[in-house]
Amino acid sequence: GIMTGLAALAKFTLFFMLGMAPLLALIYGWRQGWRSVLWRMITATALVTIVAVLTFAVLYPGVWAAPERFLIETWDGITNSALSPHENGNFYWGQRVDDDPGLSFYPVALFFRTTPWVVIGLALLPLAAWAYPARQRWHLLVLFLFVLRFTAFMSVQAKKFDRYLLQVYPAINILAGAALLVALRALSQRDRILRWLVIALAVGQLAFIFPNELSYY
Repeated sequence: GIMTGLAALAKFTLFFMLGMAPLLALIYGWRQGWRSVLWRMITATALVTIVAVLTFAVLYPGVWAAPERFLIETWDGITNSALSPHENGNFYWGQRVDDDPGLSFYPVALFFRTTPWVVIGLALLPLAAWAYPARQRWHLLVLFLFVLRFTAFMSVQAKKFDRYLLQVYPAINILAGAALLVALRALSQRDRILRWLVIALAVGQLAFIFPNELSYY
């Protein structure tokens, strides 16, 4: 709850994490019987929501300085800004789009704005995940579901821009890294060689795009 409140201070849309609370309760407690799981989903979501909202309210001066104005402008921002297309349109697939560019926008933007190594890692993930213990596979599943759900959440909004999806990139990098680690370990049984191989790949990629870092801004 605290982390969700702090995240929302950086980007308001990360209040979306409140919707992950019941999912986490379900994923990590599904063996305990449906009544226990349902109660856990309700209590976990309530607790996380209360703590997140309090954290946000205490640390965001606008809330306690002018609460009514904050609520009005936040609601106006959600209804009139997020749910309306960009005033100047979008540039998508080589042409100008005046209205909503559609559900394919973020998957396409994600593919172009990430690195080749991340794409390779994500392609290997379905196979590589089985090299990890069951508990760690659950963690990978949670990260994957966050990426999937947040992307879907942003896709239904009419206003779209590449940077609105920045929140999923850390999770995607972790997922890809988990898969690449398995692949690299299969190629090298020695940790020291593995470390130098990873460093060489990272430096090689940076050298390849230098000085055009905006490729992955």
